[in-house]
Amino acid sequence: MLTLTYERASTIGEVAAQLLGRARGDSRHRGGLHITKRPVRGGSKEAGSVLEEAFYGRLTKASRRAIERGGNMMFEIGRRALRDARKTGRVLTAFERKCIRITGSTLRVLATMLYMDKLFKGRVYPSYEMIADWAVVSRPTVHRALRSLEAAGLLARLRRYIQIEDGTVGARSEQTSNAYRMELPAMVRDLIERRFRPAPMPDDEAQRQRDRLTDHATMLGGLSKADYIRATTTDAGLAKTLISLLEGIEKRDRLSS
Repeated sequence: MLTLTYERASTIGEVAAQLLGRARGDSRHRGGLHITKRPVRGGSKEAGSVLEEAFYGRLTKASRRAIERGGNMMFEIGRRALRDARKTGRVLTAFERKCIRITGSTLRVLATMLYMDKLFKGRVYPSYEMIADWAVVSRPTVHRALRSLEAAGLLARLRRYIQIEDGTVGARSEQTSNAYRMELPAMVRDLIERRFRPAPMPDDEAQRQRDRLTDHATMLGGLSKADYIRATTTDAGLAKTLISLLEGIEKRDRLSS
């Protein structure tokens, strides 16, 4: 079974959800003005806080590859669904509507975010300008791509703010770049498992393998103890030591009888 793993506690998603109080797809702004009367986006967490640290999770190489595959698969599904809908007039499913938002530019942004996860060890909080520069796309494209990835369940976003000194009002809060964590939706994970699952072995090949195992077991059963050790031990030195121990035990048994 394909499992998305981070190189830290396996419960990172649960911890983040509890601490951040974030439900997937909930983008409502519940904040307002900070005490300094400067606007800070609702749900923002202070950069460097425990809540921010709970959000991060460095992906393993296998998990990054799985997310990349998931994005490519959603892109393919979206293109096919759109062609089919235009041809037949059928209504797209909710999942297909998410897939058609995954464009070639969106995949470039996803690849860039996954590379940043690897490079920065899971601590991904670039500006839109940095993402645009690395992915070689425009800033509006980055904005659309991140929204599409978030809607598709491939990306989680954490808004952040920092405390700065202001000569007029003193210390105040100011919005800073978002933090991001790449994820893999359960539905996409299941699709990947089905696509890359090994094909079942043909019945005749399975029977041949069973016959070979039976013949091998019969051959081993006819060997002496010393020959059995030689046939089943890959380390020649270890085999020699085991045979010496065996001969010592057999010699002791003969003497005692």
